[in-house]
Amino acid sequence: MKTVGGGLMLARSLRAIRHKRNLPAQDVAAAMNMAYRTYEEFEGGRGPQTIERIFAFADATDCDPYALILGPLFDLPNFALDCADTKLCLIMMMHLREFAADEGEDIAYLEPPHVIGGFARAFKELGATLEDSERFLQKWLDEKTGFVGLKTLRLRGAVRKPAKE
Repeated sequence: MKTVGGGLMLARSLRAIRHKRNLPAQDVAAAMNMAYRTYEEFEGGRGPQTIERIFAFADATDCDPYALILGPLFDLPNFALDCADTKLCLIMMMHLREFAADEGEDIAYLEPPHVIGGFARAFKELGATLEDSERFLQKWLDEKTGFVGLKTLRLRGAVRKPAKE
């Protein structure tokens, strides 16, 4: 079992995601097939924070396991929480795995400038998408014009409340 570094930051991320999902610790522990006390140690950063446990937590809370791992490495305390719903890192890793499976050992022939350029273009495009969404939402809020679908609001963190009976 490989232990992940950044224990305290990871612990804060685990707790924040569990709270975001409104899940009691007992439920997450049960979903992870872990004794409650052992789960408390894990979430508190006192027990082993292994890759296996992080993936089990991600399954139990529907979050991005790679963002949990990368947050401390990037020194970005909110990274895992920010990626919990979008699954940014998980999706990126799925595509990387598919690319590695398709290209195999030919990956060794990639030139670093091409890799850098490809990722730079991809992340620039994602950033532009965020900017477009922010501009649209700000214009709508300022002018109260246009149509904002539930999907757009859900992506920005708004949650629709159930209708009262």
